[in-house]
Amino acid sequence: MVTTSLDIAAWLVSHHDAETRLTNLSLNKLCFYAHVESLRNAHKTLFDDPIEAWRYGPVCPGVYRAYKRYGRNAIPAPATPAPRSGSRRGQDHGEYMEGLRLAVRL
Repeated sequence: MVTTSLDIAAWLVSHHDAETRLTNLSLNKLCFYAHVESLRNAHKTLFDDPIEAWRYGPVCPGVYRAYKRYGRNAIPAPATPAPRSGSRRGQDHGEYMEGLRLAVRL
């Protein structure tokens, strides 16, 4: 199973708390930063989806489209935390994202 930018975005959305203001803009930037950190630290891509340079920063078009209904408003935190992924690659990325979350204090 291949990890996509939508998987990373969904993980970020499912792991942020109600006190964190996560918007489509910040979500796209976090997906980009996670991808860059994966390249820098693990020398592996986190996902193969395109990242485009838009006016206000990097955007994964699929992530933008999936969350555009929120506009500039905050994306709501889920009522319950997301379950951990069952796939080994998903676990690797999940552990990596947990470390990244601590680094950016999401």
